[in-house]
Amino acid sequence: SGPDVKKVAEGGITSAPADTRPELQRVEQRVARYKPQIKDLYNRYSQIKSMYGTMRFLLYIDSDGSVAGVQITPLSGEFYPEFMTQLDQLIKGWRFDNKNLVPYEFLMTFTK
Repeated sequence: SGPDVKKVAEGGITSAPADTRPELQRVEQRVARYKPQIKDLYNRYSQIKSMYGTMRFLLYIDSDGSVAGVQITPLSGEFYPEFMTQLDQLIKGWRFDNKNLVPYEFLMTFTK
């Protein structure tokens, strides 16, 4: 069995076990490359209906690199339900090159 699976938050990789850091850094870099997709989707939907606020994203990245699940939690503001549904579908299409199960969390803030 692999190492204990603990959730890692963006920017918190240095506190992870040393043997997992290279993989987590790759996940963090890939998320950084994917974030513009979230911003683009937000920009499209916010033209239809004003939205704003901060969201927490918790990705459950499977050992095959697929996103097994995602929890999107609005922490503040207002978000359109259709946007939330599209966001979920978008993120579930992301792919990673990890070899272990990785729960990864990040925040994004959207302004009006």
